[in-house]
Amino acid sequence: MKKTLIIMLSIAVLFGFAACDNTTSANEDPIATIKWVQNMMGSNDGSGTRADNAATDEALEEGAYFDEDGALHATFKPIDNTKFTAYSAGMTGYGYYACYDINIDALTATADKAGTYLIYTIQDGEKSLWGTSASRAKCTKIGDYNEEAADNSYLTDITIKYYVVTGEYNRHTNTDTDMPEELKALIDGKSPVFTFSVAKDSKFTAPTSEA
Repeated sequence: MKKTLIIMLSIAVLFGFAACDNTTSANEDPIATIKWVQNMMGSNDGSGTRADNAATDEALEEGAYFDEDGALHATFKPIDNTKFTAYSAGMTGYGYYACYDINIDALTATADKAGTYLIYTIQDGEKSLWGTSASRAKCTKIGDYNEEAADNSYLTDITIKYYVVTGEYNRHTNTDTDMPEELKALIDGKSPVFTFSVAKDSKFTAPTSEA
């Protein structure tokens, strides 16, 4: 009887360890997925693109994924900002970027038609920004390489919340003024459809002469 009890307790302990396995793995049905394309601001077929745009694999190591909380686990590679003109002309230095699709229903708003679109808020350290978007495809700049920071892990201090709303659409991009009251009212009490962040275990490689 005593031997049977010991065996049963051992099995219970083993199941307990299995249940407490907290290892992180790729979400099987993520709300967002990395968009592996030849042109981060365009499409694989080259339509509507600019020659200096960066490819996804120039910015992220393969194997990058979102976990169930929307945190991106990745190894970021530096993009030469001076060459990535499609993001913002006139930039200097090196930046880190993520290109991804939010897996939600198609957005219907356009510049001249009301419909569904995204309002997003960005908390980047102490900096707060907001904007609107009619596209589920995102190219997010995480931040710039800092040669004085040992591992650039400070760039994980970013949270972007995306909300689906309905109404007249006007494009605003990363705006640092207060959000208009009519837009605030659209997200008041709503839960974001997707919350983007950079996982603390992400890595940021330094530029080389070939980068």
